[in-house]
Amino acid sequence: MADVPAFLQAIRAEHSLAAALVHHETLPAHAAEFADPSSETLTSLAPLFAHRGIEALYSHQARAIDLI
Repeated sequence: MADVPAFLQAIRAEHSLAAALVHHETLPAHAAEFADPSSETLTSLAPLFAHRGIEALYSHQARAIDLI
C-alpha cells in the first residue's frame, strides 16, 4: 500500500490491530546515505544484489550486514 496515511487509518479502524499502533511520527526527508559494508560478506552477496538491480546499499543496510 503506497498511501501511508490511508494504511495507518486502516490499522486504527481495525479493532484487532488498533492497539498494535503505539507511536506514529512523520520525520523530515533527508538525502539518502549510501555505504559499503566493512566486512567481506558483500563479496558473496554482490551477485545476488546485482541480479535484483541493487547497485548500492543504504548506510543502514551496510551496517546490518556488518552486524550479521
